[in-house]
Amino acid sequence: MTMTFESAIHSLPARRPADRTRQAAILPPAAPSILPAAVRALERIESEAWKDLYSGAPQGIRAAAGLGLEPLGGLLAASAAACDGPTFNRVIARDPRIPIDGETLERLIAHYRALGVNRAFLPWPPPPPGARTWWELDRRGIRPHNRWVKLWRDASPAPPVASALASAPLGAGERGAFEEVLAAGFDWPRSIAALWASLVGRPGWRHFAARRDGRVVAVAGLLIRGAAAWFGPAATLPGDRGRGAQTLLLRERIETARAAGCRLLAVETAEPTPEREVVSLRNVRRMGFETAYRRENYLIAL
Repeated sequence: MTMTFESAIHSLPARRPADRTRQAAILPPAAPSILPAAVRALERIESEAWKDLYSGAPQGIRAAAGLGLEPLGGLLAASAAACDGPTFNRVIARDPRIPIDGETLERLIAHYRALGVNRAFLPWPPPPPGARTWWELDRRGIRPHNRWVKLWRDASPAPPVASALASAPLGAGERGAFEEVLAAGFDWPRSIAALWASLVGRPGWRHFAARRDGRVVAVAGLLIRGAAAWFGPAATLPGDRGRGAQTLLLRERIETARAAGCRLLAVETAEPTPEREVVSLRNVRRMGFETAYRRENYLIAL
């Protein structure tokens, strides 16, 4: 029997008490700690966010960022040719169960090369690729680059947050503020920041801002698709970090998702290392998110 998105959400295990230990002690195992159907549910809501980002962008932004979204078999090759980096040149799987064979890899490489893209990401959710696929990846120089931690949460109430900042929804008339914070917070090209800002006011998306003395200092987005919600992107102005803005915005988004009837809340962030703490991981765990699995990002270097 094929498991639907809704039943996959129901397959998620009961949440455990939040782990307050240091990040070095909570690195997730290579294998997922949840059922394969739930892995698909988590991957699907993230894929929906990325597809909507590219497919719904206004023409002016599409031209400035060099956007493309090309179907290649069961995959979508998303590209932002104006951005010299793999984050926005990435492969989106319509279904993470779809195998990626040598012919598909060749088509991906040829596609990005024709666009003049130097690097692209191929995210690979668990389980790891089989021996044949490993060989196909390796012979083309496609190797693991880094990992992202995939986290999930149910719709239990968010813990209280004490903050001197004020938070509130962000309307379509404040896209400029959203763009400014993203550009400064991530050091993104303006074309990429404008791309994300174009989501403000789009159906299915909710956006929020934290303000200090009336000035927007942090922003965050939320996509709601049926019973699932995806958290992203979120950024804080460099001079206003350490004030709890993102924890406050996490609470806003959790409560918004709960009010919308969501049962699966999903987010991903970089994997910490002994040399590098990841503040966003600490923040989301504090707000009740749990590690589901870690995902390899393979680098297609052209």
